[in-house]
Amino acid sequence: MRVDKSCPSFDNEPGGRRQRMRKEKISIVLLGFFLLIISLFALMGQEGGSMMSVISFASSTPVNISHSSTDSGNPHVGADANQAAYVIWFEYAGNRKVYFSTNKSGPWSTPSYVLAIYSQSDEMGWPFFAVSRSGVGHLTYQDENPGIAYDIFHCSYNNGWGPVTNVSDNPGGSVYSGCAVNPLDNFVYVVWQEKTGHENELGVYDICLRYRNPAGNWSATQVLPIGGGYEPKIAFDGSGTAHIVWGTGHSTTLWYSRNGNPQNPAGWTQPVLIKYDNGEDWSFPKIDCDNAGNAYIIWMDGTAGNDEIFMRRVNSDGTMTQEVDVSNSAASSQEGAIAVHRESGKVYVAWSENGDIYLNAYAGQWTGPKNLTTSAEPSRMPSIAADSLGNVHLVYSERSGGNYEIMYLTTSQGPLPTTTTTSATTSTTSTSTTTSTSTTTSTTSTTTSIPVHPKPPVNPVLTTRLDGSETQKINLLTWQSNPANAGLTLKFYRVYRKRANMSDLDFVFVAAVPATVYAYSDEGLPLNQKFTYGLTTIPTDPFGLESDGSEFVTELSAFPPLGVVCKTVINNSLFRSEKINVIDWKRNHLNDAVTILQYNIYRKKTGQDDTQYIRVASVNGNTYEYQDRKLPSTDKYIYVLTAVDTGGFESFVSNSAGETS
Repeated sequence: MRVDKSCPSFDNEPGGRRQRMRKEKISIVLLGFFLLIISLFALMGQEGGSMMSVISFASSTPVNISHSSTDSGNPHVGADANQAAYVIWFEYAGNRKVYFSTNKSGPWSTPSYVLAIYSQSDEMGWPFFAVSRSGVGHLTYQDENPGIAYDIFHCSYNNGWGPVTNVSDNPGGSVYSGCAVNPLDNFVYVVWQEKTGHENELGVYDICLRYRNPAGNWSATQVLPIGGGYEPKIAFDGSGTAHIVWGTGHSTTLWYSRNGNPQNPAGWTQPVLIKYDNGEDWSFPKIDCDNAGNAYIIWMDGTAGNDEIFMRRVNSDGTMTQEVDVSNSAASSQEGAIAVHRESGKVYVAWSENGDIYLNAYAGQWTGPKNLTTSAEPSRMPSIAADSLGNVHLVYSERSGGNYEIMYLTTSQGPLPTTTTTSATTSTTSTSTTTSTSTTTSTTSTTTSIPVHPKPPVNPVLTTRLDGSETQKINLLTWQSNPANAGLTLKFYRVYRKRANMSDLDFVFVAAVPATVYAYSDEGLPLNQKFTYGLTTIPTDPFGLESDGSEFVTELSAFPPLGVVCKTVINNSLFRSEKINVIDWKRNHLNDAVTILQYNIYRKKTGQDDTQYIRVASVNGNTYEYQDRKLPSTDKYIYVLTAVDTGGFESFVSNSAGETS
């Protein structure tokens, strides 16, 4: 692969790369087969709805966060659950150098040097940046492994930058990475294209994946069984399902796949065709998701006669909306970026056009393109993020004072305070001057008010049930207001979640619930994981503090079997008649995350109260029938069952089943 540098200030600029890059591509193989697949999906038009008001940024004047004497470009922004933004970018002075800044403490930090790209080849760099809701950043980029090949490298930020890891330490060349953080467990997933030796003679790249747990341990490299391609990008929805988009062939064709357990390479769905022959050699696909399982894909498209930014949504049920020309301009629209507010599904798409940065937003209807840049100087390379409260964070490169700087715009008023603010009191001690005629005393006192600091909710309760398909579960979290907050005006409750077997540091923010509501339904959850929840309280006072965490609540370890029924049979022989009650039940898929050791069978006579249930038998966890034999014909019985896991936890009782005749 080779790229010719055509801009004196920037390398790796996506907008011009399709004219500068020459790459090997192949025609689409088995296109008819995949077109048959896609024909199974019904196309859906845009939904109706009220027009979302045009986004209003907190300030019309962008903030210069790079403050450099050299050109700065390729910015990428991420946001945490506390409205803080994190930005990385390149500075171009000799080798490209990565710099970083964040406003998590309020004002923007002084730009800090992170690392330098070793190779000066024009193809090196291509950074990608993902930020978890707890504020851990993950940077991936491509660089030359001297004397070997191009590789994908990773470096993480957690109140400081960690060591660099060669993620794709394989013999083949590895380029054009994407990364994303699973919100359920904070594992980071990196995807890239690589010449692994599995590609055919025309040089189609395999798509590879590797993941890292929060402790820093990396998995082995997976070659995904979805076919070869270019420029893969990955995103996660609220249930921890991974979604990937990538391109193939000349005049790029776009494909999509998802996996509910991306650690299992066999779990990827059959590739779905997003767009055939979009008229571009390089279409730079991007993807983001909402918590409901919908995936939103944008790309640069040439089928309208000029470069445009198109979007298509893949719904959680596999159907797709029609493609939409988001930029819809007679000018060339390039360098598309997308962000989705995970809780509401609102979509924000930014791009560069004629030296300006444009934004279009969708919430039932599109607002229409809006020019966000007011400077007469050229602007380009937008990156956009949406935090959990729905605030938009936008960065881009703009010429200012003779060189390009990184500019920041946001709808947020700044990060929420999360640490205790000490009240400040200043006083001037009384002084007394005494003469023969008078005494003068002067006292001055100034005191700032103590920030509002509410208490957390009380009595959280968690109930778990299967959804209608019995393939996912729903956790309903309820709680009560804290009497200690009487007299305070509250804004909302924040819901946090982690895997039950993870540490408390792994809690991630999942929802903000209005202060008048005392329940949250967490839906679309996988059956093979159990979760723990906690809550905090946020006051309306903009200077108020988030409360401490509530008591934690965790899903029950074991759940009773389902569908318990009782059938009575009579075993007649020559000399006697035996009454037998046959009890049948089904496995409860809520127990998929545990091992059931045994089922306990309890019985009482019809008419007795529930305190008179007695255990009459236990069977192993792989048995789903019990025969209660030698019963007197004069009595009738009712049964309930419980499940016991290997830890000795016994579930609550199942539905009751009794004799009917």
